[in-house]
Amino acid sequence: MSPVWSLLGRSRPEHKLSYDVIQATEEGTAMKVTVDFAKCTGLGICESLAPEFFEVNDEGDLVLLKEDIGDEELQAVEEAVAGCPTEALRIVS
Repeated sequence: MSPVWSLLGRSRPEHKLSYDVIQATEEGTAMKVTVDFAKCTGLGICESLAPEFFEVNDEGDLVLLKEDIGDEELQAVEEAVAGCPTEALRIVS
């Protein structure tokens, strides 16, 4: 299966986690995902990559289903953040 950014005709995003987020993971500090709704266009790429966190409703608006990220969910959320073409998603500690 091709990566989402490839299907969109884009090159792989160069998003990298900051040192603070990596350090928070090592220390067990809770991480959260945030959405800049002013940037979000509701394409639903994040929903396809992390459906337990994101959903696009019938009006085409993104709904954040939960914000706290568990260790086992981190990879899916990181992929959603990297795949967001409008850079509306962030992981914060």
